[in-house]
Amino acid sequence: MRMVRITGIFAIPSGGLRNKIVAAKLKAEGTEPGIPDIFCSKARQGFHGLFIEMKRSDGGNGLSVNQREKFELFTAEGYLCRQANGATAAWDILTDYLGI
Repeated sequence: MRMVRITGIFAIPSGGLRNKIVAAKLKAEGTEPGIPDIFCSKARQGFHGLFIEMKRSDGGNGLSVNQREKFELFTAEGYLCRQANGATAAWDILTDYLGI
């Protein structure tokens, strides 16, 4: 896979295992469960932007209850939300959304 830099796309570091001190700091900063891992702020295809939730290539356990709730909320607000099973799937979702 070649490296391409696209502005307006960033990771949202809200998941993963953390010690209690770091978790408390992130919560105080406004981190909340269920927020997808990647956001593309570019409006395309009639959407305000794109959220991608990363999962293992095999899909893992799928979306959690909190993640499904956030998908519903963001979809109702005009954002496209997708689950990507692995980096290749995320790349495909992103390039399809951006039309590149």
